[in-house]
Amino acid sequence: MIMALLLLAGIGSAVNYLPASTMEPGANITFDGGNLINAIHDWPVASSSVVYRLGTSVCAKSSNGTSIYTGEDDAAGIQAAFNHSDHTKITIIGDYDVDVGLVVADNTAVELYGSITKTNGDAFSLITMGNDTEWHGGELTGYSTLYSIYAESKSNILIEDVTCHNNSLHGIYISNCTAVTISECVSHTNTKANVCIYNSTRVKVSGGKYYDNIDDYGIYFEDVTYSSIVGTVCYNNGRDGIQLKGACTDIIIAGNEIYDHPVDGIGCHARYANVPQMSERLLVSNNNINNCSANGIETVDASNSSITGNTISNCGVGLKFGPWGNSQNAVTNLHYTGNTIINCGAGVGVTASTSLMSNIFFDDTKFINISTSKPIFTFPLGVPATYIYITNCYLGGGSYGIYISGDSYIYIKGNTITGSANDAIYTTNSDYIYTLYNNVYGNITSNGAHSVTQDNVGVDI
Repeated sequence: MIMALLLLAGIGSAVNYLPASTMEPGANITFDGGNLINAIHDWPVASSSVVYRLGTSVCAKSSNGTSIYTGEDDAAGIQAAFNHSDHTKITIIGDYDVDVGLVVADNTAVELYGSITKTNGDAFSLITMGNDTEWHGGELTGYSTLYSIYAESKSNILIEDVTCHNNSLHGIYISNCTAVTISECVSHTNTKANVCIYNSTRVKVSGGKYYDNIDDYGIYFEDVTYSSIVGTVCYNNGRDGIQLKGACTDIIIAGNEIYDHPVDGIGCHARYANVPQMSERLLVSNNNINNCSANGIETVDASNSSITGNTISNCGVGLKFGPWGNSQNAVTNLHYTGNTIINCGAGVGVTASTSLMSNIFFDDTKFINISTSKPIFTFPLGVPATYIYITNCYLGGGSYGIYISGDSYIYIKGNTITGSANDAIYTTNSDYIYTLYNNVYGNITSNGAHSVTQDNVGVDI
């Protein structure tokens, strides 16, 4: 007993008991995803080309009133204004049908009062953005296009308050770009992701609604850095509400409403199983997630990240982490704090992998009315995990409150555990399990070497 207490205090060399400060969520993690642009450039109000419909004719005039185009070809009239050298801002008034895609020239801001629809002919994108460009307002419908708005290898783009829908791929597609803001947009009923961001940096998606795509994600990031998704509403998409894939770093996902998805509310993993890709420095905070069939928040193939203050209800599993397949991704330094998990099939799930998981922290998280068909916490035999901290949590329900097999250095302290169908805490084939100061309503079974169970209160302990 004396040796066990010395080990617990960190005096013995067998236990590397981390200081309390490292158990704070986000410790030693710096998030830069919120350091983003909010505007691109100012519009000179006096310099504005105007495109408007007069009867069956399209009229385009330069900022000094000179006629640029007059005729019945919608696309030709709008593109003439885009191409004209004497403008910075273009205002488009009316509803237009085009049979070709339109290209916004560099250093151009467009505001649309009305709609642009493409119903005939083929086009890669309805609108293609240049450098230092803005698009404000209106409705873009791309029945025969891949995208409503597209940009590749560009920088300084603002897309604001526009509705994009009915494209054969994505509503908005951004590839290899820098400094892009997508603000208060609506994108829906597209075949693939409503917003797709690929291999870009400093992208900010804020506000807006993204819903009803046929077979994909509400918002999709792949290999994206220094970016954020904040304050959006994502629902009823074909897969996840929000998906991070590949190696995404310095990403903030905060304050989103996500519900009614057949897979995850928020998902994250490598591009393929068994591929050593890792996302890092993710902050997933204050999201409200409901009715997602697989996981509320999945942070697979992610390390050095904080998941805090989220509410997850009516999902298959509340929180899931670990490597995807045998990728040799050593998942480490994940901090879960202040989350509330309600009416889920399981509280916490881990991937079936032979890659190591270590330094995983759960603090001040509530698991309420969890199904008794599965444990709330489970670290099964054959999935290597070490230095797992479960502190100050409320665990209500589950087949077990905590079930651990074949792992080491597990710290279970200050929790309230009640309503389990079997043991409140069950550990087997494990080393250095410290079960301290818990309020337990149920059995504690500890079958492992070098373990300490003391100062727990409740019944049947």
